[in-house]
Amino acid sequence: MEIPTNEHGIDWARDICDIGKYYKVDLSLLIQKVVVAPFAPDWFLELVKSVTVRYNFEFPVVKSTLAANPTWR
Repeated sequence: MEIPTNEHGIDWARDICDIGKYYKVDLSLLIQKVVVAPFAPDWFLELVKSVTVRYNFEFPVVKSTLAANPTWR
């Protein structure tokens, strides 16, 4: 498989995969929320949030609580 290129480098407008089928889907029905790794830096969390805003998604982006102190009863 050859990566498509143009005079500026990789041609992101062309698809490199010529097999399979494409379907239009509503990602807001498939994604409930995006969970970022617990040790990811805050700038990464903000970056992921900005991408969801850029593409008009309304699902929440949160940082994982897996690294938080456990609550014992």
